[in-house]
Amino acid sequence: MIVLRNISKKFGDKMILSQASHTFREGEIASITAPNGTGKTTLLSIISGLLLPDEGTVVYGSKNGCRGVNIVLSGERNLYVKNTVQENLLYLGAIRGMSRKEIEMRIEQYQKYFPVIHQISNTMIEKLSYGQKRLTAIFSAVISDADCVLLDEVTEGLDMEYICMLQELLTNISENKVILLASHDYDFVAGISDSIVFFKEGKLMEQRGRFHLEELKEKYMQIYGLEGGKKDA
Repeated sequence: MIVLRNISKKFGDKMILSQASHTFREGEIASITAPNGTGKTTLLSIISGLLLPDEGTVVYGSKNGCRGVNIVLSGERNLYVKNTVQENLLYLGAIRGMSRKEIEMRIEQYQKYFPVIHQISNTMIEKLSYGQKRLTAIFSAVISDADCVLLDEVTEGLDMEYICMLQELLTNISENKVILLASHDYDFVAGISDSIVFFKEGKLMEQRGRFHLEELKEKYMQIYGLEGGKKDA
């Protein structure tokens, strides 16, 4: 469990988070859905410990604190491009305190959901497609001994086949972890989320339960209106 208590964050004159409080529960997949520029990545960065709030606290249910959180940011900043996929997985696991045996065991355990990982294991990151890099970064977070996995723009650069693999993987690992996604892929969000967190004016508003895609779109438009639609276009 991760509890946000009165979190505030400001950049210049712009208030991103304003006394925001929320609880993210273990065993559930939560998705943050909001227009661009509203602060989704800032929120994930604060939860992960990459960024400090101006006010408020983040309370971690695990004894590992923020060290028990693994974040995959959007883009290509998550991997070492001059190393192979296998070398990245081993190194990223090692710096989280895992033994080589533990890392290899987890790779074996989870690669059935991502068979492409085995196919590209000896390929240098710089030679992969964008989608393959994203899959590798996500896989490195999944096999880590993390209590909470944060994925920013989770389906970015992934084709339909990879998205289906990802949905199955996240569903299977969510039983004893906090899984928190930020995404504009509403079809994916509707299909996988146990709760939706809308982000507006620095506050978090949760809607629990599964949504059909059209229900999610309708709720999004109710909250953000045409302005939200334009920002996401």
